[in-house]
Amino acid sequence: AKILKQGRDLAVKLGKKVPLLQNNLGLSYFHQKEFEGAMVMFDEALKIDPNLVEALYNRSLIYEEKGDKKSYGQEIQKVFSLNPQFKDVKQRIAKLAA
Repeated sequence: AKILKQGRDLAVKLGKKVPLLQNNLGLSYFHQKEFEGAMVMFDEALKIDPNLVEALYNRSLIYEEKGDKKSYGQEIQKVFSLNPQFKDVKQRIAKLAA
């Protein structure tokens, strides 16, 4: 946890120009099931680049984990509209329609 906090502090300092830094740190939080920290980092990345599909997609995974179907659907549809070829977004959109 201490290393993640140090990484977050560094990402905030350096990340104003590199939103993927926040996104990648958010993934570290996500994989440790620290969804609040992950969401903060994905949000920081999206402040810099609101159309960063990686961060939008990753944020949708948090909504899915929390069972927030409405937010999950909105987020995954935005990813699809920006990049329909991104990861498994087509399959996820198909599941929403089912």
